[in-house]
Formats: sequence, C-alpha cells, structure tokens
Amino acid sequence: MWLGTAFLAAKECGIYEPQQQSIIRGRSEDFIISRSYTGKTARQYQGPVVQAWESAGLDPLPMPLQGVLMSAFNQSAEKAERYDLVFNPAGQGAGMVSEARPAAEIMEGLIGETLAVLEGMRERVTV
Repeated sequence: MWLGTAFLAAKECGIYEPQQQSIIRGRSEDFIISRSYTGKTARQYQGPVVQAWESAGLDPLPMPLQGVLMSAFNQSAEKAERYDLVFNPAGQGAGMVSEARPAAEIMEGLIGETLAVLEGMRERVTV
C-alpha cells in the first residue's frame, strides 16, 4: 500500500494550501488516472486542467515531452498564484483523508492499526 497521499495532508507538508485542501475535501472519485501533466499515467486531482484535457479528447504527448510542455504552464500558474491549476498528484486514498494532521500523528495511527491487525492474527492463525 502506498501512503504518500496521507502525508500530503500532513501539517508539515510543503504543498500549496489549495492543493492540500483539494486532497482533504476530495472524494476518491475526484482523483483520476491521467497523462495530462507528465505524459505518463499518474493519479491526480481532477482540477480544471485535467478536466479540460480529458474533455478535449486529445492524446497527451509522450513522456517526457508532455512534462516539458506542462512544466512552463505549472511555473506560470505558480507565479500567478493559480494553485488550482498546478499539478496535484494524489492517490485514490485521498477520499479517506479528512483533515490536516501532524506527520507524527499519522505515523502513530499507522503503527497502532498495524499492531491491532497483528494482534488479531494471533486469534485467527494457529500453528
């Protein structure tokens, strides 16, 4: 299981606030697999750029050419403080993220859940 998305919502994460809020407020369906920013498949928030690219029906350029094209676009969006247009990769698990929390708290939850599952295995597995 990949856990990167959980840490994108960590209070210490350095992504732009609108990007983080998209992850926190988003539902699993809001994150789709698209090649629109990089030319390579990536699950990302379905913001205005992804929606426009997908609805246009155009194939993105192959990697790395699409990334080169979109790099300048991303830089321009950042300078204009249009963070809703910046590449926002996140996993489908974003639908389970509901708030920004400290990374230590996220880790504590992961460890606690892991220990609970391992303890439960003792009851189900016999040697």
